[in-house]
Amino acid sequence: MVQASNQAFYNAYRAALQKVQQRNLDARKDYNERLEMTEKWDSKDSKLKLIMINTVPSAILEIAQSHTYSKGMYDTVCAQFRDQGLTEACLIWGDFFRLRYSDCSSTTAFCEKFHLTLAITMATA
Repeated sequence: MVQASNQAFYNAYRAALQKVQQRNLDARKDYNERLEMTEKWDSKDSKLKLIMINTVPSAILEIAQSHTYSKGMYDTVCAQFRDQGLTEACLIWGDFFRLRYSDCSSTTAFCEKFHLTLAITMATA
């Protein structure tokens, strides 16, 4: 009787142990998959941050660098350009059209002369 009781206990113990080992195996697999995904994401995020550091003007970059991830940097840069965008574009275009070329009366005359010269050059080539 005692031996049968011990055998039943042993069988129950082995079954529980196998369940725990399987759960641990599943947990390790899940952990390794998540770790791999996190490392890939961190690598891509670092590449994006490096691209932004190399392309964004330094004045705006100083504001954006306070973020840990590239998404925060991107949102900051977008917000900065959204705030300045249309006004800045109008000012730049206004400055451009107020330029004077040395032998032309205005930028429009310069552009027309350039276009004509370009057309003549293309026609003779």
